[in-house]
Amino acid sequence: MEAKRAAEVRQLRGLKNISWLSSRQITRTRRRALHGHGREAGIIIDDKHSPELAFILLSGVARITCRNRKGDRTLVIVVAPGMIPGFPPPVPLSYNFRCEAVTECQVGTI
Repeated sequence: MEAKRAAEVRQLRGLKNISWLSSRQITRTRRRALHGHGREAGIIIDDKHSPELAFILLSGVARITCRNRKGDRTLVIVVAPGMIPGFPPPVPLSYNFRCEAVTECQVGTI
C-alpha cells in the first residue's frame, strides 16, 4: 500500500504545472485528487460545472473546445496531464467551453 502511495505522489510531482507544490501539499492533493475516474471519450468538464472544483488530468490527452459564431465546435487547446485550466466566467454571449477526453483519461477533482 505504501508503494502505491509513493507512486501516486511521484505521478503528481511529475505534472509540470503543479510541480512547485511542497511535499506536504502534494500528499494532501493526492488524498483529495486521486478519487478520480476514467473516461474513454466524452465530456470531462463543461461551463456548467461548479467553479469551486479544480480538475486534474492525471493521465491521457484532452482538448478544450468552444462554439464559434456559426455554432460550430472549435478547438481551443490540447491539454496534457496536469491542472485543467478554469473556464472564463459566463458572459451574455455563451461560448459553451468544454473539456473533452481525446484518449482514455484519468481525472481527479479537488
